[in-house]
Order: sequence, then C-alpha cells, then structure tokens
Amino acid sequence: MFRESRIIYPVKTKTTRPANSRRVLALAAVAAFFALAAALWYVSGLSALAVNNIEVAGADNIPKEEIRQAIEVSIAGRWWSLVPKNNYFAVSAGRTEENIRVKFPELAAVNADKIFPHGLRISASGRKLWGVYCMRPALSAPAAPCAYLDAGGTAYEELLRYNGWLLPVIYGSSVVKPGEIAVPPAMLEFFNQAKTELESLNGYALSFSFSTTTPDEVRLDLAEGFSLRITPSRPISEWLGVLKTVLEKDIGARRAELEYVDLRFGAKVFYKFR
Repeated sequence: MFRESRIIYPVKTKTTRPANSRRVLALAAVAAFFALAAALWYVSGLSALAVNNIEVAGADNIPKEEIRQAIEVSIAGRWWSLVPKNNYFAVSAGRTEENIRVKFPELAAVNADKIFPHGLRISASGRKLWGVYCMRPALSAPAAPCAYLDAGGTAYEELLRYNGWLLPVIYGSSVVKPGEIAVPPAMLEFFNQAKTELESLNGYALSFSFSTTTPDEVRLDLAEGFSLRITPSRPISEWLGVLKTVLEKDIGARRAELEYVDLRFGAKVFYKFR
C-alpha cells in the first residue's frame, strides 16, 4: 500500500504596525511643524533683518522725509500678530511701490529695491505739469473741482478752482481722483495739434471741453473770446481749411464779435455773433 503524500504550504503571517507607532509619527510631524514655526518666528524677529535703512532718490517735488515716513508707517506692526512687517523677507517691493503711488499721486514713476539684510532704496520721479483739468457737467455750469494735469492725461494735486489762463485747461464731464487718467491721451494729442495749427489763423486755444457721453463733439475756446465746435475724429486740416474760408469771406472784420463757429457738419458751417 502506498502512503498518501501531503504538501504543506507555509502560512504567511501578516505583520501589523502597532497603532501607537502611527501616533508617534503624527506627534513627530506636529512637533516638527511647531519647531519650524518657532524657528521662522525667531528669525523674523531678528533686528539684523529689520528694514530700517530707507533711501529715497529723485522725487524732487516731494520732501524725501515725507516719503520715508510713509514707508515706515506702512511697515510698522506685525502680520497676524506674529511676523514683524519690517522684516526683510516680509517687506514686498511691489506693495511698497503701490502704497507710494496711492499716497503721492504727484509721482509719475516709483521703483523699490530691497537691499539685504535691512535696506530699502526708493527711486521716484515727479510728474511734469502740462495743464489743468476741471470737471464741468455742462458748458454753462461752473467748473469744479479741478486738478493739475500731466502730459499723459493723469490728474494730480487737487485744486478748488482755477481761474487763470497761463495753463491750458481741459474741461470734462467726469470727476476724477488724483492718480487717475482724466483725459485720454488721444484727446490731449488732438488738443496739442489743433492748438498748433490754429496759430496759422492767428488763433490761440486756451481751453478744451469734451464729454465722456459724446466724445465726438468737443469745444475749443480761443483767446479772442469765441469758441469752435468741432469733431475730433475729423482731420484737423479739413475743418481748419473750412474755418479759414469762413473767417475770410463771411466773417471778415466782425471776427471780434463772434460767439462761436460750428464746424461739425463738413462744409456746412454755422456761426453766431454776440
């Protein structure tokens, strides 16, 4: 008789990690996190990394000490009551530039550079005065408030009113804040070109009025006391030629009596005497 043979397979036993080992790893991770946070907090509080050397260059139209003080105020205190705002790594050059632009709209350009470990250099340039912008809801309404205007059409430094004629004046229908674009660059370019071309007819443009609701209708006020109503999208040479013909053939010696000349309708011209 043959005996039955048996094959016995070894049984693999599963090894399980004790539950307390997972707790140990979790506690270690938490401890490492707090240790890192404590280290960062310690480093952030080091006086050697505090931005306390602020240099200001340029910006001749604003006292440099005012800019320096404004920066010091903006980086005073702590973030989340933990990290000092004047820490080198917490100070943002971009945020500093934006804060200065908002605080001092008289500046045209601002650049901030951090210098490790505790320096901040500010380079700024002021706006160049071009004229004055005044808000006027209607042509018959008084103009107020006003602001100085730079060559790019940006308003800055508010004025309660402006009554002089030494600077060109742009009247618009919208209230603008310092630092905002009050006049589109295309409108300024049109005014500059029209002012230059009018000199060939012995005309001197003092002010320019436009409305955001009807941008294709503008008014030029001349030093002689009358105004021109024109379309800025039309080539200047066209309406200037029409104006020359009207002044020579129709107006003649009564030019000083004019109230306005309407040149918005091509060769069809309307004018009125005072």
